Amino acid sequence: MKDKRIYRKAAGAMLMAAFASLLISNILSIAAYPSFNPSKQYFSDFGIIKATSLAWNTGMFIFGVLAAAGLLLLLYAGNRNSLLFAIGMAAGIGFAILAAFNESAGSMHTTGALLAFAAGSIFTIGSYNTEKGPLLYVPVALGLISIISLIILIFSASFLGPGITELFIVVPFAIWLLIVGVKLAIFKSNNYE
Repeated sequence: MKDKRIYRKAAGAMLMAAFASLLISNILSIAAYPSFNPSKQYFSDFGIIKATSLAWNTGMFIFGVLAAAGLLLLLYAGNRNSLLFAIGMAAGIGFAILAAFNESAGSMHTTGALLAFAAGSIFTIGSYNTEKGPLLYVPVALGLISIISLIILIFSASFLGPGITELFIVVPFAIWLLIVGVKLAIFKSNNYE
């Protein structure tokens, strides 16, 4: 039993570190390229801009790997909802792919982005069954924001602007990973058994 708690705490630390990697890489990229305009540019553009590509691609890759590894560790710790966590791991792998193959790689980048965005949204919505009490509806609300934004991005990115729409897809998934990470690493959460 103690080993499972250790794995859950380690998974929580990985999920929190994943969030930090996403946040730091985007802050560094915005600072290095202050003329970035999310109403006209995709965040993935940071991956091909000389001043930002190293920080953004590395940070996004680390985000994806840590998200997938943290969720894998939860499965290893005995989580019963293996399909949900496999979907979450697919999102992490998608983020790693979109970072490893920037926009200039064409379809590999697009495939990674679609995998990350769709799987992240589904994982977030599906996480409602791991919650009780006031957090029960939080993953549903976050996931719906992501999936609606993904539909907007696919059919009309100009509605909000591509970068802003990407934020509404990625940030809810990242926030949910942070919430899960904090619950696992800091609080005694048995929701993920």
